[in-house]
Amino acid sequence: MALIAANSASSNPDFSGPSPVLRAAANAIAHGARVCRWVQPRLFAGGGSLRAERAEPSDTQGWKVIKADASPVTVADLACQGVVNTELMNSGLIAGPMDRDAPGMLGEESGSTLTGADAGGTMDAVLAVLRGSGVMESITGDGLLRAIDAAKVAEYRRAAPLPERYWTLDPIDGTKGFIKGRAYAVCLALIERGQPTVCALACPKLNPDRLADALEPHAMGCLVLAERLSRPGSAGRHDLDTFLWGPVWSVPFAADGSPDWDLAEAQPALPEVPSGAQPRWTEGLERSPRDVRVLDQVMRVVGGSRTIAMDSQAKYATVSRGQSDVYLRPAPRSWGMRVWDHAAGVGLCQASGRLATDLRGHPVEFSTGYALSGQGMLVAPPGLQSRIVEALAGIPDAFAANDWVP
Repeated sequence: MALIAANSASSNPDFSGPSPVLRAAANAIAHGARVCRWVQPRLFAGGGSLRAERAEPSDTQGWKVIKADASPVTVADLACQGVVNTELMNSGLIAGPMDRDAPGMLGEESGSTLTGADAGGTMDAVLAVLRGSGVMESITGDGLLRAIDAAKVAEYRRAAPLPERYWTLDPIDGTKGFIKGRAYAVCLALIERGQPTVCALACPKLNPDRLADALEPHAMGCLVLAERLSRPGSAGRHDLDTFLWGPVWSVPFAADGSPDWDLAEAQPALPEVPSGAQPRWTEGLERSPRDVRVLDQVMRVVGGSRTIAMDSQAKYATVSRGQSDVYLRPAPRSWGMRVWDHAAGVGLCQASGRLATDLRGHPVEFSTGYALSGQGMLVAPPGLQSRIVEALAGIPDAFAANDWVP
């Protein structure tokens, strides 16, 4: 498989603005982000200590649980997935009662979290959040379960092939940061033949101005979006050889939490990093000592400086908007890498002219299971990608299993 970077939107003479599908995807995650934005300040105060007093609901019981894989999930994760799925189903973008031929959904969360033996009061808490936020005031328990598991891709496994076309959703990427009051993202992507073709991130903490400091506090944040567009005269919407990437859109949230397209900025593919320039690296905040050590070793060879450290796929957004140049994720913990943790962000970086590979330089694809290659993630300008892969080849630790859990 060839490495896929970007084609500038200006090379597509039919480009005239975001498609109805991209607009519907943006609306769906903006609606989901509205729930998250309502929950976060009520769930935890700064530094992660539970607030003694807050607005209704008056009890945080069931607001955070630990899943079977030891990862945290909050009422906002579950509520957001239900909201996004409902919006997509109503738009005909995922399979529903009236359209079973639409693509399915591979979402991170499952309705079983609300019905298992350890669920406690989680169902009631999620319903209270949806009603209290005003997003789904008449939702019932049965309706919530149907929404969370809507169009679920059946019986996916690590090595099992996924459908040729499907959506994937991480309702809150960066949950650990979310519960500490930090950055997070609602992440949605349409996958076709193993590649993202519609990519949408809602980043409520990310400054809409890409020329500003990405971490400068902002009241509402923004959406970062991109899609592949058919070449003029091409036949067959699902032949990726006929696709060109459109621009990367930065769309601020309006006061009501909807996308404000009147203030949207369309950014074509980014230029190559000039030869001899020092690349700007972005990294996560939940890093193991090994992750820090690997990045230090690579940077000693390639050069550059750490410029942004933040949670979630918002890191990919900073690369796609030209606020940083490289994101490197060493080979992950023993559980493997999930499609929903990377697909939307990878597509945005491809749209901006960056390459996405694993740490051995193999192209990233999302057609088999959810484990990807298991060999980490790298997005970088084409002129730097091969140098970074070469540097990584001399760091065996970059490919080792990492059982450290922050």
